[in-house]
Amino acid sequence: MARPTVHGNTLTLRLDSELKSVLEEAANESSQPVGEILRGLIRDFAREKRRREFLAEARRQSRILAGEAKAREEVEAMRWIDDVADRSGWK
Repeated sequence: MARPTVHGNTLTLRLDSELKSVLEEAANESSQPVGEILRGLIRDFAREKRRREFLAEARRQSRILAGEAKAREEVEAMRWIDDVADRSGWK
């Protein structure tokens, strides 16, 4: 029987015997191949990385917007002070 075509890249890694045993035991307990467990762990890691990057960018943009809002508020406050000063004859 022909082997199915695998679409993707191969990753080769070395594990110490204790870690390999733990991984194989987990695979047996969950009735999943070791490769599927590793793919799941890598997917989770990549998802978390993207989430952290998204949150960092959101915080960066939030700080920019907060700075712009503060600057607008300061400009508006100065305009109000100027307006009051003009109407009160303090200028």
